[in-house]
Amino acid sequence: TIHAFANVNTLITNGVVALSDIANGERIEDRERLEFQLFEQLLVLLPDIKMALEEGTLDSQHILQIGNSVQTGAASARGDDIKTLKVAVLNWLTPDRSEGLVPHIPRDQMTCRGFNHEATGKPLCPAGLDYEIVKDNLRNLRMIVAGDQWPIFLYCNYNYNPDAPWDGLLQGRLLVNGMRHVFCSPSSVTQERKATKAGNARLHGMTKVTPASLCYVAMLVRFALSSATSFNRADVQTDSEMFYRTLYDFVVDPAEQENFNWLLMWWNRTLFPHAVTSMRAPTENSALARLLQARASRSAESNP
Repeated sequence: TIHAFANVNTLITNGVVALSDIANGERIEDRERLEFQLFEQLLVLLPDIKMALEEGTLDSQHILQIGNSVQTGAASARGDDIKTLKVAVLNWLTPDRSEGLVPHIPRDQMTCRGFNHEATGKPLCPAGLDYEIVKDNLRNLRMIVAGDQWPIFLYCNYNYNPDAPWDGLLQGRLLVNGMRHVFCSPSSVTQERKATKAGNARLHGMTKVTPASLCYVAMLVRFALSSATSFNRADVQTDSEMFYRTLYDFVVDPAEQENFNWLLMWWNRTLFPHAVTSMRAPTENSALARLLQARASRSAESNP
């Protein structure tokens, strides 16, 4: 996942132009830098594009074919993720599986979700608002939630502190469950060992969480909680594109990198603990710690 709403054809076309500009010694404008970074990520995911660039065979027809293929695949994957998340999110909200939600929410219906039900309305309530005070206005559409009013479920334990808004952001249980469900396996949410096939992360060699993957799942969980019947980037009810773009643009902003880099480390330990094991400091007084100390001593002696 590089960007949920990127136009791949435009991304490739503009990326090729930017490469030419860089080769000619021209500077990329700040507003174009993010798009170029997405293009570089795309080259890693699609080595055929890089090969075609090197061979000089990347023409407009080739770009169109690649772009259409990527967009179709992304739309299909998103559809599959939404289909399974719509069911899974209700299970995560059900405190007692034997009794279910009251009133009951049919697994295949969306219209009774969103602010039409307490269980889905509370996690969707914008952070900073008191749900008990505004829920009637939300339910009756006297209050419309914009995409840049991020829902409280993004926060750990639904706890938002206006004086420290980074605390707990993007660490909510529903988001953690959503990330496990989409990238690891549905059974990993409950820690059950019954998965019969590899998850998306293993299939695609994913060993770390990215800003795009985190924002993508946040958007899908938000949609699965809503009463919208179909996913549409232009839907003013869910305002999914605005939600995604404001969240993504915020977390990749250089001014937020200190906080967000810490958050990514937390996510990588949560989702891919085996992948980050080698990054941890060795256990004190272990054989490995002693060997590393001896290596450091030899290096210091040979390079006084």
